[in-house]
Amino acid sequence: MREHPLICTDDVVRAILAGRQTQDRRPVTARTCFIGETEGSLRLWPRLDLQRATSDRCWTADGRPVLEHLDVPVTGSDDPGTLTVYPRIAVGDLLYCRETLRRADDDPCGEPIVTYAADGAAAMDLWTPIRWPWERPVRPSIHMDRLFARLWLRVEWVRLERLQAISGDDCLAEGIDPETNEDWAAAEHYQAGGSPIQGGSPERFAFVALWDGLYAKRGMGWDANPWVVACGFSVASRTGRAGV
Repeated sequence: MREHPLICTDDVVRAILAGRQTQDRRPVTARTCFIGETEGSLRLWPRLDLQRATSDRCWTADGRPVLEHLDVPVTGSDDPGTLTVYPRIAVGDLLYCRETLRRADDDPCGEPIVTYAADGAAAMDLWTPIRWPWERPVRPSIHMDRLFARLWLRVEWVRLERLQAISGDDCLAEGIDPETNEDWAAAEHYQAGGSPIQGGSPERFAFVALWDGLYAKRGMGWDANPWVVACGFSVASRTGRAGV
């Protein structure tokens, strides 16, 4: 069992805390995958032609997937061949959520303390609020120390797939809330007027808007249909690593 950081927006944290989100998808990159048994593999990532990759899966005798990977052509060589790319996470691994932290001044002793931006809860060391150790009032999620991770998730399944393979149920499991999501409401309005919508359904339309807001400018938007690492998870602890 290994531990991996999972950078989360405030919306993702709130969806996990509310029990709405039980799946996560991230593009296939050097951050989410590795090249198997290859020296200097990080230098090879820019040469991987992921659009021409093919997926393969190994199975146990009782039909359980035990290893999933991509066979990816390599460009810029007289003998390009292919390299094998594997997801960094596996079933049983733990993901700790990196959240944005904020400084708050509501400690009984008047000391600034650490709170989570998603819901304002105080970061605790046992039963004591943790004092704010940095100069700036906000600590972005990408810089959150493992010490402050309250949400720990256990990986239940992993697969490699094209982004557009996502189903409507998967979109809901990604935390899309039909009651409050404005893109969902817009999709229903367009459909009522007979207009086609991207993704083909309100839940997929809402997911497309969410995904493109994060990845379209990096060339990995919905229309590019990139390969992604998809996983399902359960919440192992809401109170830090000791609660797992």
